[in-house]
Amino acid sequence: MKNKLIALASASCLFLLAGCGSEPSESNMKEAIQKSPMKIAFSDKDLASIRKISCKNDGDKAYNCDMEVSGMAIPVRFVKGSDGWLAMKKE
Repeated sequence: MKNKLIALASASCLFLLAGCGSEPSESNMKEAIQKSPMKIAFSDKDLASIRKISCKNDGDKAYNCDMEVSGMAIPVRFVKGSDGWLAMKKE
């Protein structure tokens, strides 16, 4: 019984740690865009239509992502900050 409890606790810790280094979700992307200066380039309808296409790791806590906004593919860099994800124009 004790071994099962230890195994369950270890698996739970690994599951929680795995979530810490993951790429931004679609909702994370929408929230980051809404908080960024990039927001002025999008209408409310555009912001509501954001869809995640893909993300690739670009270093510690950073991802280069492609997202679809009103039928257009747009590359954006997302960085995990202390208060959540930050969106930056990809150069």
